[in-house]
Amino acid sequence: MTSSNQTQFQFDHAQQETIGEIFDERMELPVSIEVWARKDDTIVRTDKPACPHCQDTLRLARMLASLHPGLTVTWYDIDKFEKRATEAGIERAPLTILRGRNGREMRILGFWTGALFPAIVDIITYLSREESPYSEASRAIIDSLDRDIDLQVYGAIYDQLSAQMLRMTGALAAQSRHFRVQFTELVGAQDIALQKEIADIPVMVLDNTRYLGVWDEQSLMQQLEHLIAGRPVIVTPPQTGTVPYYSEADIEHMATQQAAEAAATSNEPPRTASGLYLPS
Repeated sequence: MTSSNQTQFQFDHAQQETIGEIFDERMELPVSIEVWARKDDTIVRTDKPACPHCQDTLRLARMLASLHPGLTVTWYDIDKFEKRATEAGIERAPLTILRGRNGREMRILGFWTGALFPAIVDIITYLSREESPYSEASRAIIDSLDRDIDLQVYGAIYDQLSAQMLRMTGALAAQSRHFRVQFTELVGAQDIALQKEIADIPVMVLDNTRYLGVWDEQSLMQQLEHLIAGRPVIVTPPQTGTVPYYSEADIEHMATQQAAEAAATSNEPPRTASGLYLPS
């Protein structure tokens, strides 16, 4: 696991071309990328959580939007537009809202890099088509929903299971405007993980009921059927994989330990990050 300080995203020309081709092939309607960030993410406010990746998130959104004319980026300074943020239920940054047409949207709190990035690309295409990749039977279940449902997912940038849940729930948001979906990236939000008592991920909270682990399509649709019918039934997926949650501080500590262990097994004395040898 690499240090979470390594947040610089680099996409070479070939990678950008590939993403652009995906958008060209799959996008139909425009999608807007709304980023709520802090203008200067180095400023620490005692009344609000820190926002170390606000500008990283905005740069990543602008890079994506540059790859297709159907994508636009609007950014709001969460401090300047504090009243508007409160009215929209936005309490912290960086928060990204992927907006399709007809009330369809997906919210992502945190920096959506790492394992999460490919899922974001897919969700943009789902919103653009106002259609999920679910089966016809699953789409019929989703379309039968006649009330709004809140759905929260908690995961991390290093976890493929979190990315899978991000993609699955983003598809729900694209299929139906009744799903109010937010994904929260926890590496940069340890306070939320502590508040929610999250030790393993991914975690899903569907209509105020909490579930641990990754879901498959069939199990998720069964749970939705019970929910729509008003039946108090909890579905257990056949495989509910999880991984441990690590905060940014945990990852930094593990990276330091790994570096020390590597230095201990090396024939050379350990070095500092700048390359200076340390006395034994």
